[in-house]
Amino acid sequence: MADKSPQWGDAIAGLLEANNYDATRTMEQMGAGIDGQLKQSIVDFSAVPLSPKTVQRKGFDKQLVETGVMLASTSFKVE
Repeated sequence: MADKSPQWGDAIAGLLEANNYDATRTMEQMGAGIDGQLKQSIVDFSAVPLSPKTVQRKGFDKQLVETGVMLASTSFKVE
């Protein structure tokens, strides 16, 4: 998120203008966009390679991805 958050201010400004300054619609679009960025960062995460035993157990070498719970747990709410 640290990589993407510096762009959020400009994105909000552009969306506000595009949405005729409808703040709720803008925040819903930003929330969906940020949620997508968070999900992508989970999928893309790569640090120290997994051990061969872990890869064999999981059947693949993606870190932070196993059951899908983490990806399914991200969301947003505009109030």
